Amino acid sequence: MTEGLDFAAVYPVLPELVLAVGAMALLMMGAWRGDQSTPALSGFAVMLLILAGVVILLMPGDKTVAFGGSFVVDRFSRFLKLLVLVGSIGAILLLLIVRLVRTGGRF
Repeated sequence: MTEGLDFAAVYPVLPELVLAVGAMALLMMGAWRGDQSTPALSGFAVMLLILAGVVILLMPGDKTVAFGGSFVVDRFSRFLKLLVLVGSIGAILLLLIVRLVRTGGRF
């Protein structure tokens, strides 16, 4: 029979799983609430990205390999993941500021 999936095998992919599940939840909330939910969903998106960053920071610093060597997490990949998350947070905040300026301070 097949073995169960243990946490050690999934742990290197945990930040990506957090982002995927969170993005699906935000997508469903946005589809249900419509355009009026943009400020709230943007805030939740920033919190989700911060949560993924915390998960990345809590990962061990040594090299971790998953899925038979096809997924490698080392110090360089952790740095680049954090860089992408910071850039994404900056882009979301910049878009919120631009929207506030264009609408005269109201969403």
